[in-house]
Amino acid sequence: MTSNVSVVAHRIPQELFKTIIKHLIPRELENPLLLSLASDQDHVERKKQLKHELGQCSLVCHFWAMHCRPPLFRYIELRAAEDVHRLFEFANTITLDISVGWYVFGIAICITMPSPPWIHLVVNTIPLDAFPFVENYTFNVLKPSESITLNEPGFYAPRSVFYGLPRSLPATKCSIDDVALSGQRFAAFADLVSFLSSFIAIKLHSESCGAKRLSLEEVTWADGDALTPSETPVAFRGMRRCWRKCFMSIETFGCTAIWPLIWLVVTTERPRPSQHRTPVFLDGAEVRRLAALVEALVDNCKCTACKQSELRSASLRPTYLTASGGLGDERVIIIHGVHGFSFTVFDGHVTKIHFDIRGWYFDEDMRLGSPEELGFDWAALDQRVAAFEWAVAFSAKIPEVLHDEFESFMRGHMPLMESRGHLEVEAVKR
Repeated sequence: MTSNVSVVAHRIPQELFKTIIKHLIPRELENPLLLSLASDQDHVERKKQLKHELGQCSLVCHFWAMHCRPPLFRYIELRAAEDVHRLFEFANTITLDISVGWYVFGIAICITMPSPPWIHLVVNTIPLDAFPFVENYTFNVLKPSESITLNEPGFYAPRSVFYGLPRSLPATKCSIDDVALSGQRFAAFADLVSFLSSFIAIKLHSESCGAKRLSLEEVTWADGDALTPSETPVAFRGMRRCWRKCFMSIETFGCTAIWPLIWLVVTTERPRPSQHRTPVFLDGAEVRRLAALVEALVDNCKCTACKQSELRSASLRPTYLTASGGLGDERVIIIHGVHGFSFTVFDGHVTKIHFDIRGWYFDEDMRLGSPEELGFDWAALDQRVAAFEWAVAFSAKIPEVLHDEFESFMRGHMPLMESRGHLEVEAVKR
């Protein structure tokens, strides 16, 4: 077989033969997200199988090895301390006159809480020069094992990913770009913030580096009933606790609440002239008003569209200001499972709110219906928007076929904004 392959490789141009081999590489190894759709155990077994088959192909001849080995190491998953030690061995392994570390483009850290801490072995001691082409580090906190009862009193996720280790650790060498938490139960929302702060470096990303992405699936905190939008969460009280970390997006599903997460996409500290990204600057009182608005529009929305969709998810996508001595308009987009809205900020204050009814969710079997059928709490919305300190304009986007009916209804049911002349109703095509 080897001789036949050598004859074929000799007759066919190398570029064409390389393309043929490329098509034989499983797509899952080129895009690890395809494997993540399976269950955790299926994911591990499937990846082992794919890598075993590709590894066998790399043993056929030197030419096959040149094109089969890189995908084997392109995306590395670390699930235990033993995996970290093997990763460090790659730095000293030479194959085909190339260090294996040069094949690595992404490293995913997958841990299950509770477990003995080992993430510090990656973020604090990894030899970066041995992996020069690593583009991103992702951090996945997986659901606890089935042997642990999540609802058992006293069982909570730790306040730091470095729990059980000395407070003083070497400086973090790598910056984690993608963070995903699944099934974690915290004693308080402040503990979730502390957990995130423990491994996300304070050093801000430059404009060219991009920002981090956070995914929270069924992450809960026990003090949810004690938190209110009218009060600043404990984790953000005081100047020393100003949030300075940037998230490009926060995806949530099945969490205790969405409105507290507003504090993770803004900062109450006025940015200084810098070329680094900073979170959207918003006055503390404005953040509390905004949190109350998110609670009304997202967490407590009882309209018929939200009830039918049964989606309790949201996506928070802020835009970032590159501070250069002055402040400009910024926008934070909050995409609910059904409705969507965004707010524009200038100099720490909300200046305009855009509300898109059913703009981010479409189902042919779920028609929007009349304003009365929607059952939206327009009075609460009117009061929350009117509470902002500046003269805020409220712009609502309505499907074109229902624009006239909704416009007259909204102007009659939002008297505070209508009397100020700040209510806009825009027709959009669906």
